Amino acid sequence: MSLKGLSCMFKNKAYLSVLIVCFISIGIFNTILTLLEMILLPRGITSFESGIVGAIFVVAGVLGAVILPILSDHVGKRIPFLVMSIILLIPAYLGFTFVANFVIIAIIAGIAGFFIMGVAPILFQHGSEVAYPVKEGTSLGMILLMGQISGVLIVYLFEVSRGLSGNVTLPMLCIVAATIIELPIVIRMKESAFHTKA
Repeated sequence: MSLKGLSCMFKNKAYLSVLIVCFISIGIFNTILTLLEMILLPRGITSFESGIVGAIFVVAGVLGAVILPILSDHVGKRIPFLVMSIILLIPAYLGFTFVANFVIIAIIAGIAGFFIMGVAPILFQHGSEVAYPVKEGTSLGMILLMGQISGVLIVYLFEVSRGLSGNVTLPMLCIVAATIIELPIVIRMKESAFHTKA
């Protein structure tokens, strides 16, 4: 990393939009994966069932990370996939908040994992392209750093909010609200000049 590269990135509005979306999305992903049992136990989902839901969340995410970038490259578009993913994640997180049926939660976990992890490579690539001529390692490194910071921060805020409210409903609704905030940001994104030219 160089100061010049960092300065270029933080003056780049297109890159900052990617950074904000990654900050929120990676933080939410880490929070749900870390606190999944705590989120589901109050609604009668056992620890064993929570483990299955977590496994489905991750496996579906791995599949999404393979399938969605291939579809994106085939279509030649990235932004529609980002918008579609955010739109689908909003009801999925609401499902994690209120649904008490194990089978339905498992399906929701599959959908949420598929799209939140599946869209990540697309978002990372878009971020690297809009950050050009900053080196890809620098732009991607900053995205991942922000994601790790947000993971710690959102887990902490989730715990504080749960302690104040006495349940997980309020912090989960905050996660839904944060995802809704992402929507106008991704809708305003434009395909990178590099990708459009390619």
